[in-house]
Amino acid sequence: GVITANPIVASNAATPLVQFKNGSYPFTIAAGLSVTCVNITTYDDKIMTGPRVFSASIGQATSTGGAVTMGNPSTAQVTIVDNNVIPFSFVTNNVPVPKKANTTTVCLQKLGNSTQTISVTMYTTPLTALPGVDFTPVQQTLSFLPSDTIKCLSIPILDDGIAFTGDKIFKVGFNTSSTTLYPKGSIPES
Repeated sequence: GVITANPIVASNAATPLVQFKNGSYPFTIAAGLSVTCVNITTYDDKIMTGPRVFSASIGQATSTGGAVTMGNPSTAQVTIVDNNVIPFSFVTNNVPVPKKANTTTVCLQKLGNSTQTISVTMYTTPLTALPGVDFTPVQQTLSFLPSDTIKCLSIPILDDGIAFTGDKIFKVGFNTSSTTLYPKGSIPES
């Protein structure tokens, strides 16, 4: 016979009416079928919160053809994957650095709001600059608290002792974005 049931949606970490619609979602399984899908309404809260979880349980079930036995499991855990990615950008894209400088600083800016701490790994990659000769390679994880907007990375600049060697270039990246630094370019070599 036809089976009619009423799944009950309950919250765990997800917030009802903010991330999903709490309540009843009645469904029917036609005679001869053993499976159906239930569409539960979810909402985009526009805030980076990480994954959120709620549970859906099958409530009372009735059948036109007799008794209905609930199988196991009768409760499903549903995870809402957060689609709100906090964008980051470099404060400046090109940073000329004097050869005699001991360090340079590259800053990363968080452009959105979040309710949790976000970790971003920044790293250096050589182009024409030689690691250990022109600069010291750096890889560092920066933690942005919800109230933080800018974090900076210090990169040691080395003097190879050779005058007029031309521009030396390395880049600083985070995730898939990068900016180019000029530790010996466009400045006096003296």
